[in-house]
Amino acid sequence: MKYLKKFEDNENQFFTEITKGEFHNSKEFACDIKDEFIEKITSLAKDKKISREIEIGEYTSFYFIHINYPGNNTVFFVDIYESKDEWFFVNIESLQSTIDVYYKCDQFEGLLKLLSDYGVIKK
Repeated sequence: MKYLKKFEDNENQFFTEITKGEFHNSKEFACDIKDEFIEKITSLAKDKKISREIEIGEYTSFYFIHINYPGNNTVFFVDIYESKDEWFFVNIESLQSTIDVYYKCDQFEGLLKLLSDYGVIKK
């Protein structure tokens, strides 16, 4: 029992960092990102370049959001995928760094929290 995490430890966890493999595996469950989510993110990130793009795989295709924005010392690229059960998977890439960071966000509120923490949107 001492190895189990307490519920309180995870109650404010809106997003979790995941591996590159987990991110790419999540695309198997991706669906078109909802227009209402695109509109909300666009309204909160007015000074960013946002596009709705399509990814075509061997068996599926779906729309996702791509955001291009300048940070303090670099340019960031953010790709957002929605899964059928409303989890969001995010890839954050910096031109200055060769390492991408991947996240799994719990519902739309978790996605907004992650984007706010990275300075992509202003809440």
